[in-house]
Amino acid sequence: MVQHLSARCSQLPGDSYDTVAETDEEGGLSHRWRHPAPPSDRQRMAGSLRRIAMVGTALVLGVAAVYALRQTARSGLGESLLSAQQLMGIKAPQCLRDEEEFAGLCYMKCSLLTGGRAPFRVAASACCVNDNQFFCSLLQSQQAISNSLSVGGGAAIHNNPHAPGVGGICALVEEAYQGLCYPKCADLTDGKSAHRVGAFACCAGSRVECLNGKGTISTSPDFGGSVIPEAKDTGRSYKAINIMDARCDHDEDEFNGLCYTKCSELTYGKSTLRTGPGSCCNCGKGFFSGLCCMIPWNVVTDPSFTVGMSSNGEPSDPHPPGMRVKCSSEEEEFEGICYEKCSTLTKGQMPYRLSSVACCKFPGQAACHNLQNSVVNINLDKSQDLSNALPHAPYMRPETD
Repeated sequence: MVQHLSARCSQLPGDSYDTVAETDEEGGLSHRWRHPAPPSDRQRMAGSLRRIAMVGTALVLGVAAVYALRQTARSGLGESLLSAQQLMGIKAPQCLRDEEEFAGLCYMKCSLLTGGRAPFRVAASACCVNDNQFFCSLLQSQQAISNSLSVGGGAAIHNNPHAPGVGGICALVEEAYQGLCYPKCADLTDGKSAHRVGAFACCAGSRVECLNGKGTISTSPDFGGSVIPEAKDTGRSYKAINIMDARCDHDEDEFNGLCYTKCSELTYGKSTLRTGPGSCCNCGKGFFSGLCCMIPWNVVTDPSFTVGMSSNGEPSDPHPPGMRVKCSSEEEEFEGICYEKCSTLTKGQMPYRLSSVACCKFPGQAACHNLQNSVVNINLDKSQDLSNALPHAPYMRPETD
């Protein structure tokens, strides 16, 4: 009877297999076979690299497939909704001629905002040189990024991105109040109660008296009848006109249609060539600068580089030429929001804003605790009457405004 007593391993010269022999009790050969030798360090490394490459390729293909499916589903859903509306005879609201629809909202076209340099919208505040969102997100050189791109078109000066069909300005016979358009109180009351102080309320007296509660308030269901401002096409918007006729300032870099603070200033002269919204390159300008800037260690990337310069030298969002992100000249900014100036609302009597609903005679808050020195009223919580009169974040506006 053969018993397993020991196993001897010997590797033949130049062979990648081990020879294994099993002997019986008398030392005679019972079995003999070969099995693969353990892989070398070089073989292990090569195998690991192959596995990493396979996983990376699968990941890229998977992401690309998901993106393609999402685009197909989104396109198919839009076409289905459009077909249903056409069958029912319903005319769907549309964005304006200088706008494009993205994620259900109307934005001013990237092609207008960037002068054609980055015509494809890929996010609320991002436009791209090409229409492939996946590759655009990988390559900074293809991007234009700024909050100033998140703006609506049309005639409304204060115009956020908006749903199709809305977001316009009130008619000449209307006045804006809390985001809606109402018939003018002056017309409804033959000039006797000219100031609107509510959805169904008009006030007689001066504007300041109405804010202080000293005016005579009249209420009537006839004072209502509000409508949502309707977006209307008026040809090329004032925004597009300013952008097409303007250039970036001497202390700014133009990149993909937007004006950024010069890389030379941001990096103290070390990296002078802008290669993306948030990246600068230390290769000099020349024929081979593009190749030089493709080398990673020649490029400095920092989110703080995605910045523009305001007309008074303060940092701001990158902006299209001729435009800035700011409140209008008839407004004041308070805690990041634009309101109609307290000096205008109170005829100069309470020129300093304390809050969204309070104005004061003096700049310090201590003196404003005295009710004689301040006015508190919900009707101070408003912006200019040029559109819907709602307070808003700073908008993209002409430099000269």
